[in-house]
Amino acid sequence: MANGAEIIRENLWHTLTTFFRAAKGLFGALTRKKPLRISVDDETRLAIEKVADQNGQSLEGVAAEWLSFQATEYKQAREIKEKWELLSEREKTVAALSCLGYSDQEIATELAIGFGTARTHLYNAIYKFGIKQKGELHFLLRHWDFSDFDRDYSVD
Repeated sequence: MANGAEIIRENLWHTLTTFFRAAKGLFGALTRKKPLRISVDDETRLAIEKVADQNGQSLEGVAAEWLSFQATEYKQAREIKEKWELLSEREKTVAALSCLGYSDQEIATELAIGFGTARTHLYNAIYKFGIKQKGELHFLLRHWDFSDFDRDYSVD
């Protein structure tokens, strides 16, 4: 007859064995790669071939790296757009003018608001983006076109 310690050891062994079998199956399922067949235009294919030749990589390896990079860029762009949508209209205007190179004082003058108010709107936007400085905001939004914000606000 098994004593209590032996029963606990057997139960533990059974539990661990079951867990590791399940984990192995899950890990295997997650790491199995299925080929992805896509068509690309001639210009893209030539670019992939050139990079593959220069780096001694396979076409598939270069294409996979590029797709992974683009997927990451897409996700980041979507997250930035979602954060932008959290801003009030005034925060968007102030952030856009800042990205256009306006100083905080120029923003205040342009929008006919106090300097402190302009800074508050800007730092609220920075806070909502989860960053600490307006330089970071400028970097996150560096590819955005804010030309629609560069207008005369005195007519509003």
